[in-house]
Amino acid sequence: MNPTERRQVRRLASLGSRELARLWRAGRLDCPSAWLALKAASCFRRSIRDFGLAQPGVQQARLATCQACPCASVGKPGRLAAVSVVSCGPLGVDRTGEAEPTCGCIVAVVDAGGSWSPAGKTAIERAHDGCSADCPQGRF
Repeated sequence: MNPTERRQVRRLASLGSRELARLWRAGRLDCPSAWLALKAASCFRRSIRDFGLAQPGVQQARLATCQACPCASVGKPGRLAAVSVVSCGPLGVDRTGEAEPTCGCIVAVVDAGGSWSPAGKTAIERAHDGCSADCPQGRF
């Protein structure tokens, strides 16, 4: 992810709920991007604040696990950031009770060049209630 893409992602994640709603109503923000920003703003942001990020080696190991997983779902690039969100199964859909469980959580972002970076559950050390740092299939 290049510096411009990082700034765009940080900007999107830092927007308040009123600003996100305004952008969504104006058609400048798609639903998955809005969900990403709100989810990150609430659960993952608190987890990062209180527990910090996982060590780089841990993040990379989790990321490699998700890259190899057939359940990883790469979304379309957002309108405000030229990155794609990677989720565990369909974004925002909890299927933890199924035979091949997925949680719908964000696990990575992919930049325009195809490089994956840890995000969401692959990046955090520990999680607050409402989000998880564990793979629903027990891989990490």
